Amino acid sequence: MEFDNSISSDNDKKEIHQESTESDLNLEKFNSIKILNDIKSLGCKNFGLIGATYRAYMNLYEVCKYEDVSYHYFKELDIFYLEALKNKTDAEKEIIIPMIENCKNLTFKQIQKLQKTFKTNSIILAFCNSNALVTYYYLTKS
Repeated sequence: MEFDNSISSDNDKKEIHQESTESDLNLEKFNSIKILNDIKSLGCKNFGLIGATYRAYMNLYEVCKYEDVSYHYFKELDIFYLEALKNKTDAEKEIIIPMIENCKNLTFKQIQKLQKTFKTNSIILAFCNSNALVTYYYLTKS
């Protein structure tokens, strides 16, 4: 929103107030700071990975419109994973692993371990760059 130093009418003020009220409602519904703090509190010490998890979570929820998105920390492998339903009618949640762009923190053996742990044939890697762009790669067992 741009601010203008010129005198405005009462109608303009009402519109501005309505806009900020709508914005406040969105913040109440989706408290970004609380989500980021929750992710931080799960035990990971890698701030880049914490940020990637936050960006992937927000992207799945806001842009991709996934349902029932949740974040978890897999301490044994030192990775986060997200679970989400692509559609409300899906039977199984998809497993999404947030990754830092050009990171080397996940091996194929670890991916196999994740597939066994979650009893799934597919895992989605969500590569997050510093510009908040999230690119998804679908890995399936063949």
